Amino acid sequence: MLFHSCKFQSSLLFLLEAAILEMFITLSAGATLALTFEKPPLVFGQGEQRLLRIQGLKKYARGSNVIHILPLKDSPHASHSNSLLASESLLIKGVSPGLGDLWVWKQDGSSEHRSIRVQTKMTGGLNPALEKALGGLNEVEVLYTGRGVILKGTIQSQTECSLVKGLAKNY
Repeated sequence: MLFHSCKFQSSLLFLLEAAILEMFITLSAGATLALTFEKPPLVFGQGEQRLLRIQGLKKYARGSNVIHILPLKDSPHASHSNSLLASESLLIKGVSPGLGDLWVWKQDGSSEHRSIRVQTKMTGGLNPALEKALGGLNEVEVLYTGRGVILKGTIQSQTECSLVKGLAKNY
């Protein structure tokens, strides 16, 4: 009787393993495994803005108000989360000193997380009027060098073009 009981338990275990394997194969064939990648932290100076390119970008969300994510002209989103994006770029601006983060979901089902630290102004003593004018830019990257600023990127609107021309002329 003991032998029969062990044989029954062994058969039951085999059936259970087969069912788990079949379920795993079904899940593997029909679903994409969602992976989250931790990316290196980003450090911004207050007022600095940079373009972040993310291949396969689907949607994103920011974790605090230390940054603003400015909409690009070629993306149809009106808010900072839960929208499909036509672009694979985000213009991120460091608004106030502190810690925050950025979550990104991609077309392939994976996601990325980035910690973000915004430091006190790294302007190197720029003219206050210049700092204010730079704060009004919404389409180009503003990179502080310590001796000045570098404006980088593609201007997409006449308004931004006029602002940049005024900056180049006056400063």
